[in-house]
Formats: sequence, structure tokens, C-alpha cells
Amino acid sequence: AKVMIAILLIMGGIIGAYAAKPTGVEFFVETEPEVAVVYVRARGNLSNAQKLKIVRKAYDRLTNNPAIDNLTTYAGTETGGDSGLGASQDVPPDVIGQVQIELKPVGQRESWVTVKEQLTKAVQGIPGTVIEVREVVGGPQTGKDIRLQVQSDNREDAMEAVRKVRAYMENSMTGLIDIDDDLPLPGYEVQLKVNREDAGRFGASVATAGSLVQLITNGALIGTYRPDDSRDELDIRVRLPEEQRSLASLDTLKLQTPDGLQPLSNFVTREIKQQVNTLYRFNSKPSLFVKANAGPGELANNKINQLDTWLKQQTWKDGVSFKFRGADEDQQKSAAFLQKALLGSLFLMFMILVVQFNSFYHTALTLLTVIMSAVGVILGMLVMRHYFSIIMTGTGVVALAGVVVNNAIVLIDTYQSLLKRGLGAVDATLRAAAQRIRPILLTTCTTILGLLPLMFQLNVNFLDRSVTIGSMTSSWWVHMSTAMVFGLAFSTVLTLVFAPVMLAAPTVWKESWQKMRGRFSGGSDDKASTAVETDTGKKRKPVDDATEAFPQAAE
Repeated sequence: AKVMIAILLIMGGIIGAYAAKPTGVEFFVETEPEVAVVYVRARGNLSNAQKLKIVRKAYDRLTNNPAIDNLTTYAGTETGGDSGLGASQDVPPDVIGQVQIELKPVGQRESWVTVKEQLTKAVQGIPGTVIEVREVVGGPQTGKDIRLQVQSDNREDAMEAVRKVRAYMENSMTGLIDIDDDLPLPGYEVQLKVNREDAGRFGASVATAGSLVQLITNGALIGTYRPDDSRDELDIRVRLPEEQRSLASLDTLKLQTPDGLQPLSNFVTREIKQQVNTLYRFNSKPSLFVKANAGPGELANNKINQLDTWLKQQTWKDGVSFKFRGADEDQQKSAAFLQKALLGSLFLMFMILVVQFNSFYHTALTLLTVIMSAVGVILGMLVMRHYFSIIMTGTGVVALAGVVVNNAIVLIDTYQSLLKRGLGAVDATLRAAAQRIRPILLTTCTTILGLLPLMFQLNVNFLDRSVTIGSMTSSWWVHMSTAMVFGLAFSTVLTLVFAPVMLAAPTVWKESWQKMRGRFSGGSDDKASTAVETDTGKKRKPVDDATEAFPQAAE
């Protein structure tokens, strides 16, 4: 009982320490990037030459950074998506250009956190621009850290909710950078509406009216031709002289009808509307996104929880709904999958162990080591100050479940073998623990030593005879190897104490109970001991006489 209480206190203390100061949860691990992108954002009716001039200012400020190996510049509206090296999601709609950066290899430059601060500081202060510095992640492409989807059947209600959410993120939340949304960019457009009833009364054709309007815009198509040096046909368009291409000309244009020339304004009206560049719909509902990145030293999961709490406290119009997409959505799906995988593996192990051990009690003891290993993973996160990566740490926990049970299996299997050879329960427990401590420690130590290079990001190049610490790919495995090292070490130490004690506990408790009953019934301890031996059908032998029952040990 003392051993069990001590183990529970140790495990409870570790869990309590983590609950008091949690390290946080992330979807994937943070790695050192090889490529980064500087997005230059500006608004207004800018020509490509003006956009290039602004982007060049950012380019000139980046050239002197020693961490940069190569720079590539794009200017114009088609700078997002899959263009160039810096393919990324969640490119803001007002991006006018980008500078794509190839960084020097890890070890030849400072850490990305330091480099990003230097780059951000260098490009700040360009008038009329907002500039984002973003690394190209090597893991799953999930876009920005926070991607909040706002849905409503009424687009105006969705836009109002987006404005409210963004105002809260900018004014009341700290640790957020690169905030943007899908609201239409500032601008206006002229919408022409044709009254078909009036047009029919004047004998006017809607198609002819449309062609007439094109005379003051892009020109009316009247034919095509193909030059001798070209394979493609070119459009032939007719437009009014440049000085007449204005909205005011709509009031003076006249359309030829069977009744003569009729002013276009008799059946065509124009309205000034807010310009809408892109319309998003998900599941047949208008949707808008509010996006942001977590700042240096901040965990996106903590910011999502803070924002989610605020959203639930507010009052919204009917039909407005919110859902976190991107990394948070993938994180929940991956966590659910890993949970099912862990439960499935435990169920399969339970079925196999029950068949092999023929004992639910011994099977439960074996599977309890998985809980001990999980506490060891928590201890590792506390010591190393690692956050819980759903992908890598979660995979380590699932893999750990199949490793730590081996120690309990070999111990309990030896115990059952000694019981069959005639040893008593306590003597078999002591003998099994003595025989199996060496193989258990050997397998544990070799596994831990094999994972330490991954845990400390130690790279040994036998061809170049060099040893380096840290790289872009080695950082992917730190969280998984740390989980396995600490989980395996912690569970092994407890298993070597916990499993033997629990194997002998039923017999010890039974003997204590029989002695207690003997005292209360007036019998002697010898009678109680004899009763126990008679009930169990086996007489315990001292450890010194165990060689008679198990001659292999003597050899």
C-alpha cells in the first residue's frame, strides 16, 4: 500500500505541476525554414510600374542581411498562390508584390526567430504599405495560425461580424500579428441596370445597349484578324475618343431604334456600389475569413481558446456562425485519429494478453504501464519545456504504448513460469524481478541511447568527419523522441517497482486477512498460515530452496 500511494503521489505531482504551468499544444512542430516570403501590401489604383517601385524599396532594405542567400522579387496582382518559391496559403488580397528569400543553411546563420525580427524591422516604415514576413513551413500547409470562418445567409451580417471580430483581435488581444480578412477592398464600381419594360417601349435592344456602353469602356468587339507573324487571332474593338470615355458620356449617348435615336438614359440607370473583388461560399452559404498569426513566443492554440471564449460571450445576429479552420481543424481531426489509434492498439493488446496470461489482473497490470509512460511524457515536456505536438508527440505516445508493455510482459511471464514450477507467489515475484531486471534495463537503455541523438538534434557525418547540432529536418523528430525517452525511462523505473509489488499484493493481502480473521476467531498465527497454505493448494518455499523447483537458475 505504501508503494502504491508513493507512486500515485509521484504521478499526481507531475500531472499537477503540468496543470499549473502547461506548455501548450500545437498541431505540428516549429522548424527552421529554408525559404521565407515578404508580402508587400498596399491599396489604391496603382499601375504595375508603381507597384514595382514600392516592392523595390522593400527589396533594397533586405539585401544587406547576412542570413539571406538569394532574393527574388515579384510585382503585380498575380503574386500569390503557387508562383515562385514562396508558395503559401492565405495570401492577403491587397498584396501588390512579394520578395522571396532563400536563407542560408542552418548553422551558417542565426535562428529564424532572430532573422525574422531583423527582416521585419528592416522593411517597416515604407509609406502606405503593410508588410508581412512569413516563413514557408515544411510541414502541413495550413495557412495562418488562426483562420476563423464566419458564415451567414445574409452577407451583410457576416461582414458586420467580421469587422467586430477583427476590431477585438486588433484592440484587445495581444501577441497577434499579420491580421487580415476577406472583406472587400475599399473601392467603388458603377452598376448599370436596364429597365426592360422601358427599353421595349422604345423599341431598344438590350444587347445593342450593352455594345453602346462598351464604347466608353473596353470597346465594342466588331471582328478579329490574325497577323501573318502570329498563330492567334486578335480582337478588333471600337471605342470613343479618349476625351469622351467617361461616365458623363452615358448621359449623352443615344441608341438607334426603329423610332429613331433615343437617349440611353431613358431606360438605363446607374448606381454606385461597394466594389466586391471575390465572393466566398461554403456549403451554399456566404463565408468570410478572419486570419492572423501568433507572434514570437506565443502559441496559436492559446490565442484560439481566448478568441473562442470571447465569441461565446457575445451576442450575434441570427444565422451567424463561427468555425475555426486551418491548423485548429486539422489538429482536432488528427487528435481524434490518434486517440482512436491508441484505444485500438490497447484493445488488441488486451485481447492478446488475456489469451496468453489467462488473467485479467495480470493484463490490467501490463496495460497500466501505458498510463505510466504517458505521465513520463508529461514529465519530459515539463523538463524540456516542449509543447505537445499533436502530430509528433501524439505519434510518440502511440508508439510508446507498444514498447513499454514489453517490460511488464517479460516480468509477468517469468512470474507465471515460476508459479508453474512450484514456487510461492512472493518467492516467484522476487525471483522474477531478480532475473528480469538486467534484460529490462538493457533493452530500455539501448532504446534510450538510440533516441538521444534525435532528442538533442545531433548529426554525425561520417564522410566529412563532422558533428553538427540542429538542422531543419532533425527538429521534426525532437518532440517524438523526447516523448519516447522520458516515457520509457519513467515507466521502466516504476514498472520495476510497481509490477512486482502488485504481483505479490493479492497473496500478501490474503495472508494478512487470514491472520486477522484468525486473531478475531481466537486461533493462532500458525493455524492461519496453515489455512492459507491449504486454501491455495501450494506451500511456499524459501528463496534458498528455489533451485529445486527451477534448476536453470542454479546453472
